[in-house]
Amino acid sequence: LRVGFLPSLGDGLTPKLLSRLPEKWQEVRLEIFTHHYDTLMEKLHRFELDVCVAYQVVTWPSVSATALGTMKHVYIEPESWPRRDLDQPIRLQDLDMNRFIGFDQESPIGKVIHQTFNVEKTSYSPLVSVHTYSVAAACVRQGIGCAIVDEYSANLTKGLNIYPLANSMPLTIVSLRPDKRPMSNAEASFTKILKRTCAAMASAPPAS
Repeated sequence: LRVGFLPSLGDGLTPKLLSRLPEKWQEVRLEIFTHHYDTLMEKLHRFELDVCVAYQVVTWPSVSATALGTMKHVYIEPESWPRRDLDQPIRLQDLDMNRFIGFDQESPIGKVIHQTFNVEKTSYSPLVSVHTYSVAAACVRQGIGCAIVDEYSANLTKGLNIYPLANSMPLTIVSLRPDKRPMSNAEASFTKILKRTCAAMASAPPAS
């Protein structure tokens, strides 16, 4: 079974997913790949991947999607910055764009975040723009600035102060497969395990 993940989902989900596989899965050859959106879709349409795991931020032709769970965004600052004592979640209007690490507005995630800033009538002009959550989190860890990232990347990156957002911009995590190809038993079983893994991670207490 060939499974492709977005980088942040691969880092966040794969270890816990593999630990949940039953013993009978030792008989199944499982290959895990991480790619960006465009590459995932290309490989899925060329039948080079059987299943993809991504966020439902765009619709894809000839692809069926199964909802697995939900991911929230959080706000992060370097651990070296003074810890905020908050009575309420951080608003987008409160962010300092002079120190903000954002996302390329042409990327799927960048479009979602940019549109949310527009809806809230808040300027979106990052100091630096990157393409992945993990790079944004790594830049914050190095003290370059602050950022909004997915909760998986935030919890996996050491050296951060993590804060809730008033608008957490939740995204649905989905498994994707070609809709013209019948689902195999391995794919169906894998999808069920993915759902349980997402549910377990959603119920886990957040890192502080």
